[in-house]
Amino acid sequence: MAIFILLVILLIPSASYSQDDFPPPGIFIPCCSSGGTGGHTGATYGENGQSAWKQVWGAAPGDVVTFQFVLRARSAGSLHAYPRTTGGSDPQYIGDYSYPYQTWYWNTQGRRDKGGTFCLDCLWQFTANYWDPWIYIDYWDSGDGWDVDLNVTNIQTPKRQVIPQAKKDAAREKAGKQLAWATSIGVVGSQCRLWWPACVGIAALSGAFALDSYRQSNIANDPPRSDYWVIHEPRFDFPINGQLYWYPWLPEDGSAPSGMADSFNQYVVDATVADGWNEMALISAERALGADEVGDDYWFWTQQSQSEYALRQAGFRYYDISYDLFVLVWYFRQYGDEWVYEEGDYLSNVVERAAYSYWELADSFTQ
Repeated sequence: MAIFILLVILLIPSASYSQDDFPPPGIFIPCCSSGGTGGHTGATYGENGQSAWKQVWGAAPGDVVTFQFVLRARSAGSLHAYPRTTGGSDPQYIGDYSYPYQTWYWNTQGRRDKGGTFCLDCLWQFTANYWDPWIYIDYWDSGDGWDVDLNVTNIQTPKRQVIPQAKKDAAREKAGKQLAWATSIGVVGSQCRLWWPACVGIAALSGAFALDSYRQSNIANDPPRSDYWVIHEPRFDFPINGQLYWYPWLPEDGSAPSGMADSFNQYVVDATVADGWNEMALISAERALGADEVGDDYWFWTQQSQSEYALRQAGFRYYDISYDLFVLVWYFRQYGDEWVYEEGDYLSNVVERAAYSYWELADSFTQ
């Protein structure tokens, strides 16, 4: 009976054990180093230093390096160690605190013979700024006998970006707005009580907003294409490259206020040109990514340049579209407005918001 009680006492963790006490019950610390610190991380208490040097061969600027911090032995002293690099961003801990082996930081409980700042086995990551950088350990106030290895586990070259993220974000944001405007303005167009050219023009606004929303969504995603060696030339086929095939060239025949039909026509012309440039930007970006996948630098940079040029041209045309919309706002307010139930506002105000939105998109694309 006494032996059984003794075994239970040995197997049950002490009530005074805290989750961040070191060493935790049942944790095995292997020995010894495979060339990391050589069994000597710290010198004596209160001294600082650097150790566990390892060069990351093959890492290039921009590569994401993942490495492993492994504790191989421990002394009776505490350890405070931080991974560092000579040529990259500050290493970031990417372990999981819910696993004892990966836990970073063990409470010393105010003592200098246990715990500290380290893990038993966890991953860290940084982005290289130079070729073949070094990683190492910065330690301070550590005791003799600690043994740490740093092991490179992965070097990842991220896919190059063709369209800058800021422009993708702007395109994604505007795509959602344009689709909402297309829907609400489309309802107005179907129930329009204004002059027939105005009603057709309002329907064109709805269709053009929807088509542009589609283009912006694709620009935000740009999947790779395999035909990366093909140069895409922009097309400007009125109206909006055949996608608004039902739109006629509105006549200035006196059936609407003077100049209104021409203003709608000019808007559709500018939307056609913008769509052509956006299509070129999208296809060229997808082909650049296709070239990147096969490691063809010449075609990557060729298609990237094509995409950048086309996106800037689309941005300049968006300034024109913004102006066109402001002109239409004036016509609506002068001669006749419609209530947009889905927006809870007048058509002129909805179109005005669209005009400002296109101006912001132009600012983003022309940078």
